[in-house]
Amino acid sequence: MTEHVDSEAEIRRRVEQRLKKRGEFYIHLTVYVAVNLALWVVWLLMGSVFPWPLVLSLGWGAGLIGHGIDVYYTSGGRDTRREQVIHDTLRRIYGEDWRASATQEDYTRIRKEIEKDFNKRKEFLIHLGTYIPINLLLWLVWFLTNEVFDFPWPLVLSLGWGVGLVIHAIDVYFATGSRLAAREAAIQREIERERERLYAEKPKRSRLVIADDGELMEVVEDEWEDRSKAKRR
Repeated sequence: MTEHVDSEAEIRRRVEQRLKKRGEFYIHLTVYVAVNLALWVVWLLMGSVFPWPLVLSLGWGAGLIGHGIDVYYTSGGRDTRREQVIHDTLRRIYGEDWRASATQEDYTRIRKEIEKDFNKRKEFLIHLGTYIPINLLLWLVWFLTNEVFDFPWPLVLSLGWGVGLVIHAIDVYFATGSRLAAREAAIQREIERERERLYAEKPKRSRLVIADDGELMEVVEDEWEDRSKAKRR
C-alpha cells in the first residue's frame, strides 16, 4: 500500500472537508428557519386563508432534506461507517496485514465498490426525502382547492412517482450489501486455483514395458523418453 492513504495530510484533508460540509448545511438550515419563520409571521398578520408560505416551506424543505442526507453520508456517521467497512473488507480479504499485502489498485477498487454501495443508499434516501414533502404539498393544495378540482389530480403524480420510487428501492436492495467481500473472496480463490494449475509440477505418467531380459517393468514417461533417445543415438 502507498503511504498517502492514512497519512496525516490525507486525514487532515478529510476532516477539513467534513467540517466544511457540516458548516454549509448549518448555514442552509439557519437561513431556511429564518426565512420561513418570517413568511409565516407575515401570513398570520395578513390573515390570509390560504397558507401560501407552506408552498415554500415544503418545496424548500425537500431540498433541505436532500442536503442533510448528503452531509450525513459524506461527513457524518455514515462517512465514518464507510471507512470502517472499507478497512474491514480489506482485512477479511487480505488479512490483518492488508496494508502490506494489498496493492494500491486493490485498495482503490474495493473503496470504489463500497462507496458505490453507500452512494446508492444515499441517492435513494434523497429520492424518498424529496418524494414525501413534494407529494404532501400537492395533496394539501388539492385539499384546499377541491371545490375547483374534483378529481384528485395529485394521485397521478403520487402513483407514477411512487412506482419509480419502489423500483429504485428494489434496485438498491439487490445492488448493495455484503456481496463485495463474497465476490472478492471467490475471485481470490479462483486466482489461487489458476496459479496452482499453471505453476504446479505436472504429474509424471508411467507405462509398462518389456525389458531387454523379457521382464515386465514400469517406466516413468520422462525416463522412457530418455531411453528411447539413447537407443536412437
